[in-house]
Amino acid sequence: MKKLLRVFFVLLSLLLVAVLGAVAFIHFLGIPTYQPKKVDLKVEVNPQRVAQGAKIGQLMCFGCHAAETAPVLSGNYMADANFFGEIYAANITQHPTLGIGKWTDGELAVFLHTGVRPNGTFVPLMPKFPYLADEDLHAIIAYLRSDHPAVQAKAVKSQPSRYNFFAKFLSHLAIKPFEYPQKRS
Repeated sequence: MKKLLRVFFVLLSLLLVAVLGAVAFIHFLGIPTYQPKKVDLKVEVNPQRVAQGAKIGQLMCFGCHAAETAPVLSGNYMADANFFGEIYAANITQHPTLGIGKWTDGELAVFLHTGVRPNGTFVPLMPKFPYLADEDLHAIIAYLRSDHPAVQAKAVKSQPSRYNFFAKFLSHLAIKPFEYPQKRS
């Protein structure tokens, strides 16, 4: 009986060490990075596209990215997402270094479809739009490139999100980037 108990405790100890090792591995590894797809895209900015993009932006972007003090897409703390850590929506104004001003239209398209930034970082909590119609995608990009006051360059540094273990765990096992859609006919 003592031998059986000893084997049980040894196995339990090994299991505990394995679980703690996996937890530490995921915690210190952080959110995974990916190689973003290169897409050659140049969107024509016209008033109709900008107007449609503004409508979509009001629905899909302002809830997270609009600053609390003004209707500008310069980033915001996302108190509702605290289950995943301390989460901040990024500055998506046209600022060349603090926003998305240097991103190409192709990089914006890849990010909106997959959730992978041009530098390979993955944003697990950002909604991804793999089935977004091309014209709606082009409208969003045209809006982000427009002279609309909400997207004009603002020198606001985005706070880095600090994901907790749960978010890191999910990003390794369940929340992954979507594939960039194949050319539609």
